[in-house]
Amino acid sequence: LLFEKNKLSLAKAQERNPWKLITKPTILPYPVAPNRTNILGFSILISFLFGSVVSILKEKRSDISFNFDEIQSILDIQLLEQLSTYDRKTWDHAIKILANGPLSLDTVKNIALIPIGKIDSSDLNLIKDKLIFYIGKKEINITTDIVQASAFSDVILITSQGSVTFTELNQIKYRILLQKINVIGWILLNQEKKYII
Repeated sequence: LLFEKNKLSLAKAQERNPWKLITKPTILPYPVAPNRTNILGFSILISFLFGSVVSILKEKRSDISFNFDEIQSILDIQLLEQLSTYDRKTWDHAIKILANGPLSLDTVKNIALIPIGKIDSSDLNLIKDKLIFYIGKKEINITTDIVQASAFSDVILITSQGSVTFTELNQIKYRILLQKINVIGWILLNQEKKYII
């Protein structure tokens, strides 16, 4: 009897409509949210900004100089020449101009080439060979030893963007000042396809 009663009340509950609408619902012709175009644009902007900040922080932490102006401001000496590592054919003409210009003075007796950072030895030897060819009688030597370089009448620094650290630049500048070395200038081995200046 109790089972029948429960069964009957369950059937009555299923028949009844528990909700009644007071007014007819209105549906807008366009969705209110989410606006996918705005979300996509905002996400791209935030991603770009985040990536830029991360890359700048990573560059600063690496201590590697990728910027010509930073190298110039630390060395604070004359840039003699930019030599493109992509176009070594132009090196001959550029080094000839150097040999006939600032390196042709009678006060320049011998020259030490000091690489700063990771410079390819074949590039250094090519610069040395071309200088020897155009200058002729003057001794030219490649060295990383500042004391050995102080025995030469003049010094040329050679560096490259992305291969030299700020620490190396500051150390070489400090050591040159201590040894009172006459630095003619510096040569930038440009690893980009375009010239900076």
